[in-house]
Amino acid sequence: ANKVYDGNTSATVILGPLTGLVGSETLGTTASGTFDTKDAGIGKTVTVGTTLSNGTNGGLASNYTLAPTGNTTADITRRQLTGSFTAANKVYDGNTVAGVSLAGLGNLVGSETLNVTTTGNFNTKDVGIAKPVSVNVVVANGANGGLASNYIAPPVGAAVADITPKTVTATGISAANKVYDGNTVASVTIAGLSGLVGSETLGTTASGSFDTKDAGTGKTVTVGTTLSNGTNGGLASNYTLAPTGSTTADITRRQLSGSFSAANKVYDGNTVASVSLAGLGNLVGSETLNLTTTGNFNTKDVGNAKPVSVNVVVANGANGGLASNYIAPSAAPTLNASITPAMLTYTANPANKLVGAPLPPLNGSVSGFVAGENQATATTGTLAFVTPATAASPAGQFAIDGSGLAAGNYNFRQNASNATALTVTGLAVNETDTSTQVALNQSLASVSLQPVWSSPAEGRVFDAMQALRGNYLGQGALFRAIPVEDMSQDALTTLLAARDEYKKALFASAIRQLERDPTLADLPPCKSAQEVDNGSCLITEDLKRELKSQRVTVQVAATPAPAPTSAPSPSPAPAPSTDTAMAIPPALPREGVGGSVSAEPVPTFASRRVRTAALPQITRKIAVVIGINRYADRRMPQLENAVGDAQAVGKVLEDQLGYETVILENASKASVVRTLNRLAIELDVRDSVVVYYAGHGELIQSTGLGYWQLSDSNPTRPETWLSNADISRTIAKVSADQVAVISDSCYSGSLVDERIRATAGTVDPQQLLSKKSVVVMSSGGNEPVFDEGKNGHSPFAFSLMRNLEQVSNWQIGGNLFERVRFAVARQLPQRPLYGAAAAAGHQPGGDYLFEQRQLDK
Repeated sequence: ANKVYDGNTSATVILGPLTGLVGSETLGTTASGTFDTKDAGIGKTVTVGTTLSNGTNGGLASNYTLAPTGNTTADITRRQLTGSFTAANKVYDGNTVAGVSLAGLGNLVGSETLNVTTTGNFNTKDVGIAKPVSVNVVVANGANGGLASNYIAPPVGAAVADITPKTVTATGISAANKVYDGNTVASVTIAGLSGLVGSETLGTTASGSFDTKDAGTGKTVTVGTTLSNGTNGGLASNYTLAPTGSTTADITRRQLSGSFSAANKVYDGNTVASVSLAGLGNLVGSETLNLTTTGNFNTKDVGNAKPVSVNVVVANGANGGLASNYIAPSAAPTLNASITPAMLTYTANPANKLVGAPLPPLNGSVSGFVAGENQATATTGTLAFVTPATAASPAGQFAIDGSGLAAGNYNFRQNASNATALTVTGLAVNETDTSTQVALNQSLASVSLQPVWSSPAEGRVFDAMQALRGNYLGQGALFRAIPVEDMSQDALTTLLAARDEYKKALFASAIRQLERDPTLADLPPCKSAQEVDNGSCLITEDLKRELKSQRVTVQVAATPAPAPTSAPSPSPAPAPSTDTAMAIPPALPREGVGGSVSAEPVPTFASRRVRTAALPQITRKIAVVIGINRYADRRMPQLENAVGDAQAVGKVLEDQLGYETVILENASKASVVRTLNRLAIELDVRDSVVVYYAGHGELIQSTGLGYWQLSDSNPTRPETWLSNADISRTIAKVSADQVAVISDSCYSGSLVDERIRATAGTVDPQQLLSKKSVVVMSSGGNEPVFDEGKNGHSPFAFSLMRNLEQVSNWQIGGNLFERVRFAVARQLPQRPLYGAAAAAGHQPGGDYLFEQRQLDK
């Protein structure tokens, strides 16, 4: 019989039936066998041994002998070993090798031993739970006769195990400092990973969070990192990241932005400066802060462009705004402002005398000192009061003017009452007419130009001086329209020079005063909304911001001014429109300089809907058009058609170019100032404005400063004139990015800081509109010259209107002006000027754009 290896050679032999027995006898048989070796094998030789024993039916073993049995063959099969295999879990290592162990190796024979080696492989190298493991068993000879060839390895069965992710560690973790931005997000950087298998790489995404959103140094940053697949077989699923923990970084305070400006002030005896901050920016989200700005001049004394030091205190605001998270805006190191002289007023004590009597003692006082100062501490010199009257002066009222004092921090002016402080009585004459006649005759007598007569060959050219004298007739001088095209250049030059000499003589006293103190005509800054609208001061940035926040538009109809007695009749004004709010009536003040002007309503500007626009980037277009024919003081030469020019220019601007036009006829200084103040309140950045003026002007050659003379201007009192410095300061407060000042008067040329030339080639209007443009167009003369041949318009106004009417889309101001300049220069001995007003805010490269648009009726 075959057997399983059992460590010995014994074999189980099975014998077939015996042959050769006698009769029915039987015998018993006992067989034994021995394998040739004990080891496993197939067809192994078995030596058989058999013995007989007594059987039945008389069969005796002794009666028989057994033929030799010989050999047979049988198998010794290999012995099946027993035991249980287990595969060990492992951490991902990039290969499929599995650790396999065999427990309880059994079914060995006797004391035999074997050497069993087990190996295993996962189905894949990647991380997984209960992954199949294939097992390989190698059995080797052991001790005590244990031969591997006699045994079969234990059955493997189903082996499974886990490959768990390998832990990697982030190295070089750092968090970047940041500027306060209102959140806790931190920017985290990881230099690398340690613990990766072989050449595998992984991607990393790191995030961080500061402990709080607020500014601080060495703040804790909690770091979070996620892994992503990399290169060379690196799978994020095969790894796990060791906790990254935290690091530190700074949140620095956020720098606020803003523009500081220091306001000019009138001398008040201290160094305190009014500093404002515009455009506070770089705040986070909806956070707000409370900022307090204070400033100090370097000294308390009067000066131009004085250094101003700024102190800013930042306090917590709303919506989470904490001062500790921000740095206050920085003021420019060149921040400066001016302290202008305060005004001291000479007030003469009233005096009386009879015609022919000696002058009485003249005295008075000085007032207006700031707190803590007086005449002794703030002035030098000796106070004196003088009068132009003599013992022989005719009856009437004469000025008593103060003089003799000087003060570094003050200017001096005469009280309005000084003009009539001395009363001379005793003659029954019209005092006003007499004094006016005397002053006018003195002015005319000072003109030294020689008359130029006409000739039959040249046509009727008026003698220049006779034209002035002949037009007086007790009513004041009148500068009439003249036949420009019929006159030679010499004749025109003579006529215009005569007019200029007349005015120079008339203004001699005022010119001397302005040469000594160019600021006599300058207005103080407004301190309240009421002052803004009475025209006695210039609006400030602070008041502008306050009033812009509460502005409303009210329609008020314009009303014409009452005509001064005996003045020439003005050209008829168009009836006020009820569709627009052109509400700036040009009434004259009722109480002279410094008096009440409450009869003149506050100007307002109403918006009309735009139907078509060549440049829709411009939101609103406003034109303020000023024409002065009538002067209350009869010594001032009346003009014949300045109002007519203003009306005609205003109509072209409104009908052809879509401006909302406000016309000021024969306006007072207060009316013009309140209108300019209102422009500052009403207009915004994307708006466009034109200010047109036709009337008398004067330029002081020694200072280069100019002045407008409005209907209530006094030829001897410069404080009644409107200075170009004040116009520049007010225009600078107008927020509109497009501002043009057009003046048929010489003064405005002094506003030009740099000439603007015509532009050739293609121009991008958007680029021009992105700049602040403040331009000045001046006729070049010292008053309008009205041409009989141009419907009574001046050549400047006539050419301006014709060129404005030809704007079909849009036109650069410099190009339009060139055509006006050539047209005027061909007719008059004067040269118009066009340029930038940098002092009023003009930015380099800018220019004004005249644009065609239509408004609803």
